[in-house]
Amino acid sequence: MSGNEYIEIKELTKQLIQQYIMNQYPWGVITRPLTPMAMTILLITYVITIAMLVLSLVQLVVLVRYGITSLGYMKMRNHNNYLLGMVKVRDLPFISILIPIKNEDFLTIERSLQTIASLNYPKELLEVLFISDDPEYYVSSLTRIIAPIVSRLGINVKIIRRAIARGYKGGALNYGIKYARGDVIAVFDVDTVMPSDYLLKAVGALLGGYDAVTAVWKGYYTIDNSISRLLKFMYDVYNEIFIRVDS
Repeated sequence: MSGNEYIEIKELTKQLIQQYIMNQYPWGVITRPLTPMAMTILLITYVITIAMLVLSLVQLVVLVRYGITSLGYMKMRNHNNYLLGMVKVRDLPFISILIPIKNEDFLTIERSLQTIASLNYPKELLEVLFISDDPEYYVSSLTRIIAPIVSRLGINVKIIRRAIARGYKGGALNYGIKYARGDVIAVFDVDTVMPSDYLLKAVGALLGGYDAVTAVWKGYYTIDNSISRLLKFMYDVYNEIFIRVDS
C-alpha cells in the first residue's frame, strides 16, 4: 500500500467517524430530520397516547367517585331501614301509583298488575291509577278484562280515560294526579319491574327527610340469549358509572 492510499483511507475513516458523531447520539437515536410522513405518524401517535392517558384518568376519577357515592348510598339505605323498623304499619303513608298507558296489550297490563301485587307493601295502602289515552271502547274492554285479575290479586285499581290527549306523558300524569288520593305519588311505566321492597325503601328515604325518590333505570330482556345478555350488561355498566355517579 502506497503512502497516498494510506492517507486517503485514513481521511475516509475520519470522515465516517465524524459523520457518525454528527448524526447520532451515543445511545443510537437517529437525529436526522424526519420526513413529513414520519412527522405526521409521530404526531398522531402522540395524540392517541395522550388521549388514552386522559381517558384513563377520567375513568379512575369516575370509579373513585362512584365508590364514595356507593358508600354514602349504603349508609343512607341502612338509615332508611332503621327508620322503617321504627314505623308501624298503620303509620305508613297511602300511596297512589300512576301508570300512563296507550295502545298497550292486555298481557302487558296484566304483568304490571302482578308486579305491583308482589310489592312488599300493605295492599290496603295502595291504589293503582292507569291513565289511558285510548278510545272509550278499548278502556271499557280493558276494565272488564282486568276485573277478575284485580279481584284475585286484591289490589285497588282504576282506569281513568282522558277524552283529550294533551301534553303526552306529562299531561297524562298531571291529569291522573287530580284523582289520586295518596299521600305519596309513585310514577311507574306499564312495563316497569321493580324489586319487591322498592316502595318500602322509597318510603324510608322520604321519612329520612328526602322530598323525592327516583330509581336507577335497569333494563331486562324477555328473550334470553348472548346478545340480550351482552346489551343488558352494557346498559348496566353505563347506568352504574354515569347515571348513578352523577346523581
